[in-house]
Amino acid sequence: MALILLVLTNLFFSMVEAVRIYEYHMEARVLASKLCADAFSEYEPYMWQEYGILGLDMAYGHSTATTANVENRMIDFAEDRRNLEVTDVTIDSYGLLTDDGGKPFIKQCAMAALAMLSQEALDKLQAQTQAVSEILDEDMDIDDMVGRGVDAIEEAQASIESTDDNEKEPDTQISISKENNPIEIYRTIKEQGWVGLVLGERELSEKVLSDESVVSKRELRQGSSDNPIQVNMADYCLYGWYLGQQFGNYSSVKEGRCLDYEMEYIVAGGSSDRDNIAAVVLRLLAIRELCNISTIMTNETMVQQAYAVAVSIAGVTGVPAIIEPVKIAVIAIWALLESILDVRALVNGKKIPIIKTYGEWTSRVENLGSCLSMEASAKESENGIGYGTYLYIFLILIGDSNRAYRPMDLIEQTLRSHEGFEGTRMDNMAYEMNINLEIQGEPILYSFMPLQQAGMELYQCNAYGEISYIL
Repeated sequence: MALILLVLTNLFFSMVEAVRIYEYHMEARVLASKLCADAFSEYEPYMWQEYGILGLDMAYGHSTATTANVENRMIDFAEDRRNLEVTDVTIDSYGLLTDDGGKPFIKQCAMAALAMLSQEALDKLQAQTQAVSEILDEDMDIDDMVGRGVDAIEEAQASIESTDDNEKEPDTQISISKENNPIEIYRTIKEQGWVGLVLGERELSEKVLSDESVVSKRELRQGSSDNPIQVNMADYCLYGWYLGQQFGNYSSVKEGRCLDYEMEYIVAGGSSDRDNIAAVVLRLLAIRELCNISTIMTNETMVQQAYAVAVSIAGVTGVPAIIEPVKIAVIAIWALLESILDVRALVNGKKIPIIKTYGEWTSRVENLGSCLSMEASAKESENGIGYGTYLYIFLILIGDSNRAYRPMDLIEQTLRSHEGFEGTRMDNMAYEMNINLEIQGEPILYSFMPLQQAGMELYQCNAYGEISYIL
């Protein structure tokens, strides 16, 4: 009986210790997940509070980030575990917000926007973006679009000046004075400058982004994750809307930021607020000119009016071939002047339709000189879109890397303005991580486990954990 009891006791305690070992391995896996969660609970607080973006600063406020920083922090979190000793933590892989052209950043912003934006509003934004993108030529430099038709005007003017002054001027339906002559008006515009005609003498921000080592201009640290983030067109639309909510612009400045015209910086990428608002004004003029040309060319009455003005200007030559390019130039300048009125209205908070009807048109071809007055502005339309929406459309149309990295420039500079965060870098911000723990346990019924004495490492194990801010 004593021998049988000894065997049964050995079997019983062996089974108990086997259960402990199984539970110990289970607890190790739970611990791995918990350590990931503990580490990622220390996300960058200002970035979350100001922008709603989650990222673990692997440098913990300094400029140099290493995986050892996070590994040591996880070991600190594991110190209070009973019967389990974390002997080593290794980060197998991690992803940074700046990886893959900033797609993890874009995805997180889109997730934040999706929680706030209805599907109906998203569909409307996508429709507006599609309407504008169909008008724009992808291969055309929009900064040069405002010069459309200049060659035709100068060629026609040269022909007029070389014509015999005694030739008879034909009858026309519209009499054009020198003050309302499109050619003279265009020369005046070139002298005054496009931006000056829109903004006038307004006081502009003098803030400058002087740091040349911003995210969009420096070589970035790369994460080691092989888990690609998929971003689709809906995500980009949500992302554009998110930026419009989180960043200020010319008509809606946010206090305490490194630049006042943040959205303009994201669109244009200039070093100063002045440069960026000027670049955005030129883009607005370019898009509005194309939209307004479309309105004129599809309205027979307006085409006839432009033709009548062309006859008044170039008809003195008596050469019909000159009238057609002058008519095209008149249409281009008429559309440009209407665009100046449109952009004035936009920066004043009014809404302008993408494609106007004749009833929504403001300028008149026989009185174009009045458009140069700073008091003149386009009619507002309830069905139009505002300045912020145009900025949103510009964001959709710019390149992927600039679309992501320029907002990070602004976030990084804002974070650095906080005490203790002067060395913050966006390419230190982790959004996902995979770790491997090496854990050593403590036996209780060691003497009843002969397999342990035979060299089997029953009380050592590896556990894997993973975590991501992106669902």
